[in-house]
Amino acid sequence: MKYLIAVCILFLVVSMIVVSVSASEFRDGFIRLHILANSDIDLDQSNKLSLRDALIGEFGPDLSGFDSKDDAEVKICGMISEIEEFCNKFLGNIGADYNAEVSLDREYYPNRIYENVSLPAGTYTSLKITLGSGEGQNWWCVIFPSMCLNVAKDNSTYIAAGLSREDFELISNDRSPQYQIKFKLFELFGKLFK
Repeated sequence: MKYLIAVCILFLVVSMIVVSVSASEFRDGFIRLHILANSDIDLDQSNKLSLRDALIGEFGPDLSGFDSKDDAEVKICGMISEIEEFCNKFLGNIGADYNAEVSLDREYYPNRIYENVSLPAGTYTSLKITLGSGEGQNWWCVIFPSMCLNVAKDNSTYIAAGLSREDFELISNDRSPQYQIKFKLFELFGKLFK
């Protein structure tokens, strides 16, 4: 009996490691855009959204249409100072009394649903734009594949971006049929102890 319990625990640990590694590899295929507002006052939140719209209008074509995440990351790294300069000029033009800081980081995100796609919680590469103190509510979307710049309605954008059909089906909200994950070992374990 002790041997069976040890085997079950070992199986469970190995399964959790495999799932964790697979999820990490999946998240590595995305680059997210993250804009943190200076504060939660209405003016700062409005500034955040105005900057978002201006940023997507100015850099949308440059931040979309990549064949791979690596290509997108290289392009974004080369544009960070240009993006920061644009953000600071925009903030100055609208009368904000703070600047923006732009970086390419790894950040944790909670589960998020974008129209027809659901992304799991985890650490993603992120084009992070911090306005002033960055203590206000944030806004985020996905730059690669390009979900916030032109929200895809089918899987062709994701497949062209390097996601497999299985990856797209994993994140798509239009999955059918719905599956229920069960562990046969746990079911047997439950019957054993009834």
